Amino acid sequence: MSNIENRWLTGADFFKIFHLTKLCMENKPNMSKPEDSVPKESLKSQEKVTIETLKNDEGLGKTYTVVAKVVSVRETKGPTLFRLEDNTGSIMTAAFQGRGIRAFPEINRGDVIVAQILKGWDEKKNIPSFVLVGAEKASKEEAEKFLEELEKGKESVKNEIMASVVGGCEGKKAELLRKSISVLLECVEKNKMFVVKYHLDLDGVASALLFGKLVEIMSKKLKVKSPQIRFFGMRKPSYTIEDALLDMQSLGGEAENTVLVILDNGSTKDDVDALKLARADGFKVVVVDHHPPDENVEDVVNSVLNPYLWGGDKNENTALILYEMLELVNNPDEHDLLICALAVIADKSKGERAEEIVEKAKEVWGEEFVEKVRWVLDYVITVLNTRLDVLFVERMLRDERFKEMVDVLYPTISSMIESRMGEMSSSLEVVEGKDIVVAFSELKGKGWQYPPAGRSTGLLFEKLKEEKGKSVALFCFVGENVIVRVDEGKASEFFAKDVLGNMLKEEIEGIAEPGGHDVAYSFRAEEEMHEKIKEAVKKRVAEG
Repeated sequence: MSNIENRWLTGADFFKIFHLTKLCMENKPNMSKPEDSVPKESLKSQEKVTIETLKNDEGLGKTYTVVAKVVSVRETKGPTLFRLEDNTGSIMTAAFQGRGIRAFPEINRGDVIVAQILKGWDEKKNIPSFVLVGAEKASKEEAEKFLEELEKGKESVKNEIMASVVGGCEGKKAELLRKSISVLLECVEKNKMFVVKYHLDLDGVASALLFGKLVEIMSKKLKVKSPQIRFFGMRKPSYTIEDALLDMQSLGGEAENTVLVILDNGSTKDDVDALKLARADGFKVVVVDHHPPDENVEDVVNSVLNPYLWGGDKNENTALILYEMLELVNNPDEHDLLICALAVIADKSKGERAEEIVEKAKEVWGEEFVEKVRWVLDYVITVLNTRLDVLFVERMLRDERFKEMVDVLYPTISSMIESRMGEMSSSLEVVEGKDIVVAFSELKGKGWQYPPAGRSTGLLFEKLKEEKGKSVALFCFVGENVIVRVDEGKASEFFAKDVLGNMLKEEIEGIAEPGGHDVAYSFRAEEEMHEKIKEAVKKRVAEG
């Protein structure tokens, strides 16, 4: 993931580039100074190499001649930066004519040039450095031929990636994958900036990391610079008008050069108006989600991947969708496997593929460790909240001391979970019907505690299912929020999101529309309504 972070030249870098250019001009009399015009035969007659050869050759202090397209030109207070590409890769070069003076003013973005490049070494960053010391435009015929070959090469790679991802699918899923891959490849090739908004839970974080890896792999296969990716965690279970306005404001008119990516959110009816606003401002919008989608979501975004649209359901969670795409484009490593498995476990995803991922992760990492790290990462995500840097999670996972960190944190986290379960159990009220069990619990507002209310409700719900051996519905009252967890068996016939919502609207005036999955959702209700809600639910159990 290191390629995601842009590197900027410092003042020391500017001096180094100037010094290298000066040395080159003093010791290579056949090379032109950047400010001089280059004799017509001086570069074209020299032996050419590819950018890949230039990068891989160990000849530091040597000069190389390449034919390349100018992808970008950026003037700075020091050198002028030229990004060049050919069919083997891309490279950032710097030319120094004087502080803040535009080097090679005749060379512009889109030109095909014959470039002479001095390869040096940046001791501070411990990476090679490349100085553009000579350049001239290719002839019209040479440029046209070069660009044609460049495009053919890229199209071949795009087709290969498309075939890899879509090949085993058919019908609606193939159509949606084809569209999504096409949008991503276009944006990666054009080096658009990706703004990734992910839900602040394990599925959201895992999805963000896997998406970043997917974009990086696409960049490498296309042999272009990795786009800049900015990650932002979202607490709310939807992308709101407020979110869209903040994105429009913070990007300062750069929407047309930006791809807005929404992960583990973004496809429900609660998202549609905000997505329309983002598109109206010029954003390209890409959504990967597994919540029940709005019927018009495909018309609102540039691409959407959601299992409900191809006949699947929430068990094909966001991280699993992205992991399978990554698996087809490039072999994921054991850390990618682990983060996907943790998301599957946290979302309680079922099905053959989900179970296969979890079992494989347990084989590689050990069952006990997988369980521990699930709660440690959940704690880290919850505690840091919107301050979370998703790349911090990536660094944690890949740190050789990671297992030691997990062993240090887990006992404290386990104790917090036990305390929270005790609090919920002390207020537990259980009503048993013929085929179902309905339970009510309460969490008092005592400031922030871990696990948060939603996670705690899920844990108590799983415990009740084990103990009762019947289909279970659990209602947890937290201030003005009611959190509901429903078993997908008989209880869902009574208390699935839409069924309960319609029932309560008939019974109680002023109940808000529930939001979330069909069997894991919440809604707002003033505290004086809580007893009325309990009575309405108990009445429904008795009637059943």
